[in-house]
Order: sequence, then structure tokens, then C-alpha cells
Amino acid sequence: MSEPQRNLTADGLEVVEGTEHHKNEGWVPELATEDDLRHALEEAFDYRGHVTITRKDGTQADGYIFDRRNGSTLENSVVRLIPQNSHQKISVPYSDIAAMAFTGRD
Repeated sequence: MSEPQRNLTADGLEVVEGTEHHKNEGWVPELATEDDLRHALEEAFDYRGHVTITRKDGTQADGYIFDRRNGSTLENSVVRLIPQNSHQKISVPYSDIAAMAFTGRD
């Protein structure tokens, strides 16, 4: 158990290190490897805006990512999103993803 910090003041707390937040809006990650794709989808899950996923067949899904299921392969891993223009939830296998863009809030 750590010792309490007894000499902290309000001024001292203002300079305490915090969590670094990065701005992903507008980011188009390079998905060259499986690790790149998995990392980008983790970032998308934490992102509080819309993303555009382009599938390998050229179709796109625009919406908010609310869940992801990481499997041992890309084929059995899926990302789930609520499309921008619908309340119907859709699943996209990681193996179908060709590109992704962090498009922002709507």
C-alpha cells in the first residue's frame, strides 16, 4: 500500500501528470499488417466518433463502433458498429477490412 501524500496543495495538483489523449479525427491508418489492423480497430473502439470502414469488395460502412471481438485469426474477429443512417447493428469481419478512416462526430 502506498503512503499518503501529505504535502499536496491545489497548485501542486495542477501539474500532476495526466493521461495523454490523442486526436484521431481525420486519421486514415495504414493497414499493412495484421497488427496495424488490430491496433487501428482498438483505437476505433476507444474513439467517440464515426469511422468509415471500406471492405475489400469496395462497399463501405459508416458509423459508430460499439464492440469488437478479437479472435485468434482475422477471419474469426469482428468489429460491430451502428451505421450512421440506421439503428441496425452490423458486424464486419476483420478479414473483410481493406481501409478505415476516423471521420468524426455526427
